[in-house]
Amino acid sequence: AMQRTKQVDDEYNKIESWYNIIDGIAKKLDVEIKFDAKYNLYKWEDAYCLADVIKDRRTMHGLSQAKLAEGICSTQTVFRVETKKRTPHPQTTKELLQKLGLIGDLCVDRVPYVDLETFNLDFEIRREFSLQNYLEMEEKLEQLINKVDMTDSNNIQCIGHKQIIVEWVKGNITTEQYYDYLVEALELTANIKNILQKPDKIHLNFNELELIVNIMKVLDEMGKQEEALKWLKVVEKYLEKTNWTILSISRYIFYANTITSVYGNIGKFEWSNCGSYETLYYGVANNIWQNLDTTIYGIGWNFRQEIETVQNRAMTKKEQKKYIDIMKAVYTLSEIEGNKTRSNKVKVLIEMQKLI
Repeated sequence: AMQRTKQVDDEYNKIESWYNIIDGIAKKLDVEIKFDAKYNLYKWEDAYCLADVIKDRRTMHGLSQAKLAEGICSTQTVFRVETKKRTPHPQTTKELLQKLGLIGDLCVDRVPYVDLETFNLDFEIRREFSLQNYLEMEEKLEQLINKVDMTDSNNIQCIGHKQIIVEWVKGNITTEQYYDYLVEALELTANIKNILQKPDKIHLNFNELELIVNIMKVLDEMGKQEEALKWLKVVEKYLEKTNWTILSISRYIFYANTITSVYGNIGKFEWSNCGSYETLYYGVANNIWQNLDTTIYGIGWNFRQEIETVQNRAMTKKEQKKYIDIMKAVYTLSEIEGNKTRSNKVKVLIEMQKLI
């Protein structure tokens, strides 16, 4: 795991070095360079079939082939692309994806590159966000918002969403207001009715998928489990058909954890545990540890809830020891990741059990 982390850090440092070099050349020559980092079209060619993406995305938006082609190419071109008889020109691909509300690399949730400071801010915010250190990223978010176009739908979904989470965590907005924002942000680029009606015929970018996952979590928190389950089915379908080994296993773990959490909250502990153990195996087998503290926490939570709520009794000494051992594993992983929110919470739970 440490070797893999080191490799990622090395890659990031290389990218940062190249940006510094290019920025330096631009300043020396007194020219403006615009980085078109939005359209990395073929990076994910092993993860997605472009024909399926365009067809699923068009279906999700309720567009005919003729309507999608309008102003870009012929209807015949769209037909041939979707039936895998033709690979479109990169510019045509770019325009089709733009019209379908995709930034260009089919799953982007990054802000467009402006300068190195923006790049670094975005990177740091992502790190804090993944660790649920929402209050720690507030100042960085303010700096980032001042540097990018916040009328852009991608930025509203990617950056604005994180800003709203901070407001929610601080208690400045209600859970209902947070839910309304999530829905409005999703509607900027997606047709919600079609998503719910045709969950197996859609393509989502990471921004949209993250919004849906949070809609599901908020509905669950509001006690609206039936509505949460509708969105859960959408996420389940999407996880099944996407090659996460190529994309991002840590993201898969994050989304899968949310599904198992909802199942646990509605008392389907067997379904929840089955999903959690599958997720745990998948992460360990691929040497990915990020978010596995949440996976193991869910297993421990289910173990305790099943005894105390379903069986309506206190844990035995043996069960109590097992629960503490599970939480110790969560604490260790949280500390390694730097997730202080989780490790502090678990530390309190462990101490409480020792006092019983």
